[in-house]
Amino acid sequence: MRKKIWTAIIIGLVLSLTFLTVTAAAEGLPTDASEEQSADLMATSGTCGDNLTWTQDDQEVLTISGTGEMKVYDNYNTPAPWKETEAKQVIIKDGVTSIGDYAFSGCTSLTTITIPSTIKTLGKYAFFGCTSLVTVENFENTQITILDDGTFSGCTSFTTISLLTAFPSLITQT
Repeated sequence: MRKKIWTAIIIGLVLSLTFLTVTAAAEGLPTDASEEQSADLMATSGTCGDNLTWTQDDQEVLTISGTGEMKVYDNYNTPAPWKETEAKQVIIKDGVTSIGDYAFSGCTSLTTITIPSTIKTLGKYAFFGCTSLVTVENFENTQITILDDGTFSGCTSFTTISLLTAFPSLITQT
């Protein structure tokens, strides 16, 4: 008799757990710890320089703020921390003085970037392959003295490119 009771309890528990897992999956909830962890892997904020931070909101706007230079990145060993996000707009706040090498390289969803007047340097391939980039706002008000190799290479969606005609002194290779 005891064996039948224990068997009934175990079967009841197994069925209950199966029902809960199926219900959670149907509602889009994580069904185990690994699923929950993978959802948390995409960072939405962090640091990008000694005194710089970045955040991305749910409207796909990436904001960089603080003071000083942005880190230098590359596409392979140290890509920018927002590389895998789908940011459509980047707003860089006053106080940031440089945009690092490869900072937004390959960000194919990026359509608009706002650059503050405090920017002095645009790194190598900073916007390389940003195929949806249409607008660079406030460029004419910057203090840019260095425009490195390939900064805007592969930006095929610009509707107007007046960067070099407006700033012929920016054709500086380092």
